[in-house]
Amino acid sequence: MTGKHLQMVEELNFLLLEGIEVATKEGSTRIYFTLGLLLGDNEALNNASGFMEDPNATIYCRLCKMRKQENQKNCPLRDEFMRTPQQYVTDGFQNQKQTGVKENSIWNLVLVFHVVKNFCQDIAHDLLEGVCKYGMQHILYYLICSSNKILSLDELNAKLKSFNYEKNGFSNRPPLLRYDEINKKKKLHMSESEMHTFILIFPMLVEDIVEGGINIENEIWQYFSVLRQIMDICFAKSLRTELIDILDSLVNQHHNLYLKLFNDPLKLKFHNMKHYSLVIKMSGPLSHLNLLRFESKHRELKAIAISTTSRINPCHTIAVKEQLRLCHCLLGKHGLPPKFELGHGYNLECASLSTHFNITQDALSIDKFSGPWLDVKWVDINGIDYNIGSVVVLDVNPDGFLEFGKILNILANEDQHVLFIYEKLVAQSFNEEIHAYEIVNSNQITFSLAENLLSPFLAIHHYLSDGRDIVSLRHAV
Repeated sequence: MTGKHLQMVEELNFLLLEGIEVATKEGSTRIYFTLGLLLGDNEALNNASGFMEDPNATIYCRLCKMRKQENQKNCPLRDEFMRTPQQYVTDGFQNQKQTGVKENSIWNLVLVFHVVKNFCQDIAHDLLEGVCKYGMQHILYYLICSSNKILSLDELNAKLKSFNYEKNGFSNRPPLLRYDEINKKKKLHMSESEMHTFILIFPMLVEDIVEGGINIENEIWQYFSVLRQIMDICFAKSLRTELIDILDSLVNQHHNLYLKLFNDPLKLKFHNMKHYSLVIKMSGPLSHLNLLRFESKHRELKAIAISTTSRINPCHTIAVKEQLRLCHCLLGKHGLPPKFELGHGYNLECASLSTHFNITQDALSIDKFSGPWLDVKWVDINGIDYNIGSVVVLDVNPDGFLEFGKILNILANEDQHVLFIYEKLVAQSFNEEIHAYEIVNSNQITFSLAENLLSPFLAIHHYLSDGRDIVSLRHAV
């Protein structure tokens, strides 16, 4: 505990009790703040919360007191295992190896906050860097290296190369797989984002053997199907209540299948998944607690470190430059402007929309469609790249199936309003084996504002080897 830490606690308590005065158009307003969550990876949060940092410790979890041996066998999580603030104080005076508590955290001095009520889990490190890598390594070993040898590594790498990442909005392409990392059961050499992309497109890469060789009744593919469903729920931006209970069941099924199929004890990151439903109930969708966006900030900080010639206290240099950048935003009232970039295109007068695309002013809001338009090849809205040929999620039809649209034209005006002209795609059925919708063209051309889409995220569009047209989602909607 240092003076700087105490000063931070005092500042947080001041913001809760006194607040700050903010001038608005309606007059002066006082705003109060409270510390809701501490976000971080497992090691960082355990350190800040006063828990054991060694993942091999007998009791490691921040939220419960299940022992390592119980975690490895997927023992059920009971209510009496959950930590409480009163137990935390008592555990601090006992053997830290038996309780997992090594010291009283300074964050407990913040009013209305306690570290055992810090309901947070990081799916980037738990799933993408942990569970997915372990699971996919076992699946690939079964398909490529085991006596079955259902799949050729060269064939899989060829499909990885040829997949249309750009049209589907993927900026992190998985690297080609190496035989030695699969055969020796090493963790796959992929970043979190690359692993996420690999999981999403994997059923499309192996669809021919899934439907012809290992079908949904095969437990290996059943394991992947369960893992993919967990990913859909964990990365969703909003969730229905019933999905939380489904997640609990899926996690339990996933752990049992992993133990049965791979004869490999569960690691700490598997145990964290048992708390996902509780975290969602208390803190909201897990995707909003994901550290990937925070870690992308590392690139800016590294650029600052590289650009400075001084090697005396580089952390201080980075902190000062970050403070100057923040002051510039505050004084200039810039805030966080939305990202909006356009590709090359040609001008199109608003009056000619009906001529070119059969769009009338009466069908659309006049204020959003005033002025000249630009017909472009692509547009980047807040980091999502929409290209000609990309597939977007439009709505849910009366039968409960999702409606998709294949973008034919992208129009944008100087007010940064974007209009997609698309061909509507109709979902005929959901193929559980490859976790995708089988679709057909409706031959109906229509249009929609980007802001009116059911989900801003692109769907994953792919043609199967037999010519069927499929679309998969990035996460549950």
